[in-house]
Amino acid sequence: MPLNLLLYLNLSSYNKRNILTDVFGGGYWMNHLFNDKLDANEQIEGLMYDYKKYLKNYLNYVGYCPVYERGEKSKLKYYIFFASRHPDAAILLNDIMFRAYWTHIWNCTFKGTLFEQHEQSINLPCDYYEALKSQIVKNLQETSISRQGLWSRIIDRNFMKFHSSDYKKEINNLVTLKKISFVDIRRTGRLNDDSILKLN
Repeated sequence: MPLNLLLYLNLSSYNKRNILTDVFGGGYWMNHLFNDKLDANEQIEGLMYDYKKYLKNYLNYVGYCPVYERGEKSKLKYYIFFASRHPDAAILLNDIMFRAYWTHIWNCTFKGTLFEQHEQSINLPCDYYEALKSQIVKNLQETSISRQGLWSRIIDRNFMKFHSSDYKKEINNLVTLKKISFVDIRRTGRLNDDSILKLN
């Protein structure tokens, strides 16, 4: 969904409105794109969020990823959506799109510089791990849930913002720090995907 959609919407054409209503499955798009209180990015992001909710009427697991021309502060070209009935698809595509997104951002930012050969992880936001920890705690405040179930919930609410390997590391850190504990459902004595997590 390119931002120049807003130019397309210099609408005096009734047909253009009908096309967008058909594309988005309803007229809710007008609540965003005709809202003068929002800037262009807020209009598009709000529309994408509601389009995700619309798709979830048909498929349980939906996520989307912004694609920029160069870096995050450059022109937004479009969004990539995925939708599936199976939770494993969301988990798999979250990690794939996370790596693709940050590889693209890294290449756009540092290609041809001294930093080109460095670890891409240093390009993650400085508050990345704190934000991940905050999401874990926030969701566990709502309910005790399995490690796998919690990860699925975080992905649904924050698609492509975190990677599964970082999530598992942060869970282990929080258990070690006794911020959270787990119920050993499998009776293996070890933390695993079926373990029920809860705040201490």
